[in-house]
Amino acid sequence: MYTKPGYTNSLGSALAIGKGQSVVVQAPPHLKLSDSSFTFEVWIYATNLSMTTDNAIVGQCQTNSQASKCFHLVIRKGRAYFGFMNDDLIGATLLSLNQWYHLAFIFHRTTREQIIYVNGMPDGFRTAQRVYQGQGGNITIGLSKIRSADVDYFNGYLDELSYVSRAKTDAEILTDATLVVWYEFEDNHRDSGPLHIDGTMSPFSFSTGVVGQAVLCTPSTSYFQATGFTMLGKSDYPFSITMWIKPTTSAPESTLVYITNQHDYSGVVPTYCAPFIGLSPTGQIVVQGSWSDPIVALTGPYIPEGEWTHVAETYSSTNGIRLYLNGTFIDTTGPFSYVGAGVPVTLTLSNPQQDCIISGSFSPFIHGPYHGMIDEFRLYSRELTSRDIHFLANPLSNPFITEIEWQFDQNTQDYYNIYNGFPVFNNNDNSSQLSYVSPGYTGYGSALNLTQEQAVIIPTPPYLNLSYSSFTFEVWLYPIQLSLERGQDNAILGQCQQQAQDKCLHLVIRQGRPYLGFLNDDLTGTTLLSLNRWYHLAFVFDHETRQQIIYVNGVNDGYRTASRAYQGVSGNLTIGVS
Repeated sequence: MYTKPGYTNSLGSALAIGKGQSVVVQAPPHLKLSDSSFTFEVWIYATNLSMTTDNAIVGQCQTNSQASKCFHLVIRKGRAYFGFMNDDLIGATLLSLNQWYHLAFIFHRTTREQIIYVNGMPDGFRTAQRVYQGQGGNITIGLSKIRSADVDYFNGYLDELSYVSRAKTDAEILTDATLVVWYEFEDNHRDSGPLHIDGTMSPFSFSTGVVGQAVLCTPSTSYFQATGFTMLGKSDYPFSITMWIKPTTSAPESTLVYITNQHDYSGVVPTYCAPFIGLSPTGQIVVQGSWSDPIVALTGPYIPEGEWTHVAETYSSTNGIRLYLNGTFIDTTGPFSYVGAGVPVTLTLSNPQQDCIISGSFSPFIHGPYHGMIDEFRLYSRELTSRDIHFLANPLSNPFITEIEWQFDQNTQDYYNIYNGFPVFNNNDNSSQLSYVSPGYTGYGSALNLTQEQAVIIPTPPYLNLSYSSFTFEVWLYPIQLSLERGQDNAILGQCQQQAQDKCLHLVIRQGRPYLGFLNDDLTGTTLLSLNRWYHLAFVFDHETRQQIIYVNGVNDGYRTASRAYQGVSGNLTIGVS
């Protein structure tokens, strides 16, 4: 059976299944999972999670009596689980009932890496003993065949289940999980994002935009509308809105983006409505994220007429609203709690509906129709980083400069880019958790607390090429134990293509001193580090001069000219182990 609506709350439905119910795709031709890379993605909504049997999403089983021949993507004891049969990976996140999650399961054939993502974020990683070896068999949805009896059923809703015969990148998974809509306005109202939430327009025309065409809002009755925004209706859930605007006339008190719990112009007065972005009577940009008194809003600079301006509004409960113009941060409200509608909401561009029932909730400075153009509208179910917004506002920026920052604020996510880390443990206990200490060096947030049994891995990071390149790595570290024995390093970061000269990068503490190594082409610092104190270390390589340089607390601590540039072109990045 099916339930309407599905995750998008728009057109279509989701598969609703329970105990004893499943879907079978009989021995699908041309679908080869064995000895192959692949990606499965799905939106799930569990209404019940068994702790004694698996809650199956997808399975294919040649035999359940041999390792690596029974493929199963399931929820096991509340966590996402990626299994080949006795060669399996379990995720870290404990899933809740009655909540939508985006799950992704990826296998890299060449590296044998199994990866789980939850809502676009890495949730588990391991190297499988073998590639999946199951040759044929039915594909089952909502049931796995790892046991002789059919007991491993899913209870709840499955939506947007997809498969591709390659391993998707971190960036692709993050986009699939968090890009809610992308309206390019190329002479149509279609959604170019992964969910295909098309809108409706009345009456609109098109003109030359920043990229291709843009929608032109001229009559006072023009509006664009789309419905089905589940996460935007949830309280305190992060979001980001970005778009290009070009006002054509003075447009005081005009609305650009408006959220309601009604989805038509039938005359029904909405009980929830919030103008998110608009222009003040003096033409200044205004962003807000509340629908009742007291209104939480920001007023930014004047938006010039006849010029394209990139506008971005982001929200998280930690940072509140942040306003960016043309990729530059303008201001923030500071933390506050966003009160959602409690139901999926409707998004309207250019022209608001009639006033709300809730008095005071309708911001007085942005309630009129907008006159001008809108292009490249995007909505995300996450708080975009400043780097994300910079590249959206400057699509021709230099793509060859890579910035990575792991802040280790209770996670191993990359603040600027897509190079998110996964915990690994020497004892192979994949259910273990990394530990953090608060505060870190900065006095807020946290720091990663590693032991000899723990490390972080960034698997074969795409587009990150350290070979024949200049680079700088910086870190604050606080050693609580340092090995002084020869042959036992205290590793900070590494990447090793192979154990050959200039193909194995290792930034370590060796016999108490910082050490920048390419393997047999290395530099040792002069400062003997002490225990239980913070140090700032920087490791620099200049490709043109082949200079290796180490800095301790901002002071040059060592220098040499390398025999060659670093030549490793691939390999995992590792933190805490080399």
